[in-house]
Amino acid sequence: MAELWKRIGTVNINGREFESPPFSFAFSLDFVSSYAPAQGELTIKNPSDETVQAAEKQGNEFPRCTITAGHENDSGLVFLGQITQSESKWEGVDKNLKLKLMDNANLWNFSTVSLSFSTPVRASQIIQAILAKVGVTGAQIRPANDKTFDTYAVNTTFRNAMIQLAKETGSDFFSRQGQIYFRSPTASDTAEAIVLQPEEIIGTIEKTDSGVKGKTLFNHRFAPGVFVDATEARRNPGIYRVQKCKMVWSDEGDANVEWEGRAA
Repeated sequence: MAELWKRIGTVNINGREFESPPFSFAFSLDFVSSYAPAQGELTIKNPSDETVQAAEKQGNEFPRCTITAGHENDSGLVFLGQITQSESKWEGVDKNLKLKLMDNANLWNFSTVSLSFSTPVRASQIIQAILAKVGVTGAQIRPANDKTFDTYAVNTTFRNAMIQLAKETGSDFFSRQGQIYFRSPTASDTAEAIVLQPEEIIGTIEKTDSGVKGKTLFNHRFAPGVFVDATEARRNPGIYRVQKCKMVWSDEGDANVEWEGRAA
């Protein structure tokens, strides 16, 4: 198990990199659904003037930002996207840089895609063609029903096209860290499952109208579509597919994930 008491994190803004420790920062990220872009906030304590400038929009270009976070021996990428708003303000004796974030899904979700197939084509081939059109990587393209269409036409946004194909093939579609996953909603991908030990669960896993909700110590692997193996939980044990989650991380305060899911 990772050294859960020793937190580490890195922020990169347009090539300027900050590690914690020694730098101090905190963030929260909301992953509200499988295909909506993640949004969040990042606060950097007492930044230099150069850092403040790097976080400002230059013309039509939003600054790029990546965040990795976790614990010693177990950290990873949690955010890959852009800074959409920046503000410096004094809070007590500290001057903090507060940044609004939106992940890279926002860059291609609303891109228009126009494609047509006049001969029989499989769903997976259509998906790959759409991904190539917008320049997005497909991490896993395994439709639940890789059906063949006699003809097929696409003339809509990337997001709408993928949602339609997900419905037509009975599949789940979600993005994670700039890559697309398209697979069966009942797939048992245990190799990717987050295995929760009882001591990592904060409180208990509770039932909801749509499934369950829980809170755990910070784990960088959480995202919509990911499996959670909570078979060792003291209450409502099981394997769940994450529907949405919120990450909170600070080098000085809270570091946890609140999540909601359904039985896998």
